[in-house]
Order: sequence, then structure tokens, then C-alpha cells
Amino acid sequence: MSGFGGAFVITMIALVFTLAFSGFLAISTSTFELATIQKPTPSSLIADGGEVNGTNTFLVNVTLNGSNHITFKKIGLSDVFVTYFSGGVKSSEMVTYGNGLDQWHVQDVFVGNVEGDLYNPINITMGTGVWDPGKTLELNITVSQPIDPSEWYFTMTLADGGSCARAF
Repeated sequence: MSGFGGAFVITMIALVFTLAFSGFLAISTSTFELATIQKPTPSSLIADGGEVNGTNTFLVNVTLNGSNHITFKKIGLSDVFVTYFSGGVKSSEMVTYGNGLDQWHVQDVFVGNVEGDLYNPINITMGTGVWDPGKTLELNITVSQPIDPSEWYFTMTLADGGSCARAF
């Protein structure tokens, strides 16, 4: 009987060792896979037009370049900054997504020089659609202070790390 008990103990130890080693191997493989996953390429943006439109409003055209596609809902997660002069005093501020003062929103969509789009169309009112490469968004940025239109600076950074900047 003692031979059977000893064999049982050895078998149990071998089983525990095998399970532990299998678990360690699975964890090591998962960690290796995580380490080799490549971060997606950030979107490429081009700020290709801007103007002061009224006392407190900037309009900026931003075109998506490259191969990334961005859902309309993710556009609002972008960081937008403006630096401008008001009464000769330099002001820099981050504006949030929305329709009020010190906020920005998408005002219009263009493909080339044509307003609107047919492929994954963006519906600004409903907040649906996709910003595809080649589409240009006209951003309306409203600040609380009057703008001296002589010189201003714009930057936008998307949630995926893509960004653009432009002095006007």
C-alpha cells in the first residue's frame, strides 16, 4: 500500500508542476504578445485654411490625410487650442467641444471644394458618420474675448495622437 501512496504523491506533484508550468507559459506568451502589439499610426491632419469670422469667432479648415478613419463621436474628444491677441494682450486657451463661448464645433464638411459628402456621410446634427481621408471639417471656434485679427495660432490633437498646428 505504501508503494501506491508514494506513486500517488509523485503523480500529484507532477500534475501540479505541469499545471503551474502551463500557466506560467500562457502568462509569458500573453505578455510577449502584448509587448509586440504595435501602436496604431496617429492620424495625419492638415490645417489648410483659417479666418477670423466676426468679433469672437475663428473658422479653421482641417483635412484628414493618410488612411485612418475617425467616427464623428471621437472628433469631439480632440484637444483644440487657440492663441490670439485681444486688445493687444496675448491669450492662449484650450477650447472644449460644444456650441458656446470658449468652445468649438464642426460647422461644415467638405470633400474637395464641394460641401457635404456621400461616403460615410457626417450628420453634424445627429453626431453620426465618419471623418474619412480627404474630407475637410470646417471648425467654428468661439472665444469669450474680442479677437484682434492680425495674428493667431491654432492647434488640434485627436484622441489617437494625430495633430496639426498653424499660424494665421
